[in-house]
Amino acid sequence: MNILVIRPDAIGDCVLITPALAALKNKFPDAKITVLVKELTRDVFLNNPNVGEIITDERSIKKNKFDLSVHFYNEFHYAWLAYRLGIKHRLGDTSKPLLSWLYNIRTFQNWRDITKHEVTQNLALLKPLGIVPPDDPKLELFVDQESRIKIDKILADHGVSAEDKIIGLHLSTGLSNKAWLPERFGEVARHFTARGYKIVASGQATDKQLIAEAQKAAQNKIIDLSTKTSLRELIALTSRYTLFIGVDTGPLHIAAALNVPVVAIFTSPYSYPSRWGPWQTKQVVVKKMVACEDFCRPRLCRKILCAEQISSKEIIAAAEQVLTGEASQPSYQEWLKKTFSIMITYSNNKTRAENVYRSLARENYNVVLIDTNKKPNLTKLFKELNINILHAIDNSLKIRLTTLCSGPTLVLPVLYVKDNPIISCETENLLSFYQETFTKNVI
Repeated sequence: MNILVIRPDAIGDCVLITPALAALKNKFPDAKITVLVKELTRDVFLNNPNVGEIITDERSIKKNKFDLSVHFYNEFHYAWLAYRLGIKHRLGDTSKPLLSWLYNIRTFQNWRDITKHEVTQNLALLKPLGIVPPDDPKLELFVDQESRIKIDKILADHGVSAEDKIIGLHLSTGLSNKAWLPERFGEVARHFTARGYKIVASGQATDKQLIAEAQKAAQNKIIDLSTKTSLRELIALTSRYTLFIGVDTGPLHIAAALNVPVVAIFTSPYSYPSRWGPWQTKQVVVKKMVACEDFCRPRLCRKILCAEQISSKEIIAAAEQVLTGEASQPSYQEWLKKTFSIMITYSNNKTRAENVYRSLARENYNVVLIDTNKKPNLTKLFKELNINILHAIDNSLKIRLTTLCSGPTLVLPVLYVKDNPIISCETENLLSFYQETFTKNVI
């Protein structure tokens, strides 16, 4: 059997399909799995025993007779390509209805469900193939000896010995998120340099200016290795880190895959730890809920409000927590705390509303209580408070319509949750109730 896996996307996206590749190979052990990816990301799959071939030129597809294509990248060009080339079986996601006809093995993925991690979503795509997700899916990256030797030499040339403890920084991020402030990275670097750590910054040519700004605050103590490594060498470099600090981006997921402890900085209101949190490594996730009226487009936004809210002291404290062994494997509930932004509305049943509010607030969830008798501007509040769940204690058609109509003005539509008085006000029960509603909601 010859299987084509399609994921011509960013570094982190490719790292996060590696558990799905393992599940696919486990189901079809005699199959050859070929991955179609960008040239930029091919090194993610080097030495992966589940991958038989890596191709970056789609013209190479014609040379192979594929029995099955698996579309982790659900875009028309690649769906049409597989259809046009006559791949007999084509597995894809039907959440984009206009693409559905191009697939003949279909599953629906609810991307509005922010309670599901990207790893979980990738594994869910394989369900029509009879693949049951493993209980403990692992990210997989493999460091080759040649790259390890080169990185050891580069570090030695910069005065870093095999015994030194290294903290890795990556200052930039992809288009769907927003970078943290470089001068604050510098303040973090200065603190840990004084404690004897070596500080290394990775990146591309576009990161040079950010690192230069960080150097001013770091008193030029950062070892700048931007442009000095290929992706395979960056993977080897990351394996040397004692700790990684960075925004949600590809190098963060590389660190997680290598089981390097991380401090993950989530700046953009619409970058969710429950979807993109570092998978199965010791970690502290830092995220602030920021009041902002603007439609959140990180790649276009020139404001630094969301980045400013996170201080260097908070990142230093988070890093110390990891380095002293206080951090642990990710708690799903902790991810939800930094993802959910909940509005509780009521008109009559104030007691029930206050009990729900207190239960969530006591556990440090981001939650607000709104009396709808005061006729608040809910659409405005949705934007300002980054609301993603509206829990209506007193069901109201008007509020439901307001929630529905606000969808086009938001990056992610608010989930309307009609109260069920049978559900107790215990936090655990409320979270299960919200998760169940997310799963059922497909509009």
